[in-house]
Amino acid sequence: MNPEVGARWVELRRALECDLDDADAVATVPTWPPTTVEAALVWARTSVYEGWYVTHLVDRREEPTTLWMKVWEFGDDEPTWDDVKTTPVAPSNPSNDFW
Repeated sequence: MNPEVGARWVELRRALECDLDDADAVATVPTWPPTTVEAALVWARTSVYEGWYVTHLVDRREEPTTLWMKVWEFGDDEPTWDDVKTTPVAPSNPSNDFW
């Protein structure tokens, strides 16, 4: 693994852990229905390893606390949080529903 990518993941994971501070949260990943924080962490790690920029926002005003994730590609403009929050959920692919 590229050391720079590994360092980016460690930095993001530590920031997430610190910002969540053991909050009972629901996670939102672009185009996904609401999911668990654990699933969002797997998605974030995979996205970082694939070279995407990933960041997060913890919104404690919502009940339950919401972990918002966003992703963008090198060279693209970083999406706004408003854009992220209005991204529609992609239709489910039944072939991916069972592992």
